[in-house]
Amino acid sequence: MKKSFFFRLLISGLFLASCSSESNATHFDSKDLTGSWNLESSSGGIAGKTETPKTTGITKKIVFTKEKRMITYVNNIEVSNYKYVTKTGKSIYDNEEHLLIYKENSLLLVVLELNSNKLELGDNNYDGFVAIYKK
Repeated sequence: MKKSFFFRLLISGLFLASCSSESNATHFDSKDLTGSWNLESSSGGIAGKTETPKTTGITKKIVFTKEKRMITYVNNIEVSNYKYVTKTGKSIYDNEEHLLIYKENSLLLVVLELNSNKLELGDNNYDGFVAIYKK
């Protein structure tokens, strides 16, 4: 009986410790996402390639609304518009807490840096891309 109780207690503790919270990450406030962000550069992939709007001829912009919508534009044409949720949790990049952006319960982006005029987003893949946006 004691073993069963302690086993349940251990499992409950592990479960609670692994859950992400709905609160904001230690480093970033999800309210700071609100606004229009223009892509400055993106880099990564297997080749480690870096691209900018100047090198590709393509402009990209992300708008985070107060209503928790993320709207993406390519060459000023809306290409996606969906509701998002932010949570805190650990990414594959390091063992630190980050603000995570979810779309339909699926992890979409990791906020690596956020301040009043710079947003750095990672796609949480080992050979993925990191994009830098400016307000």
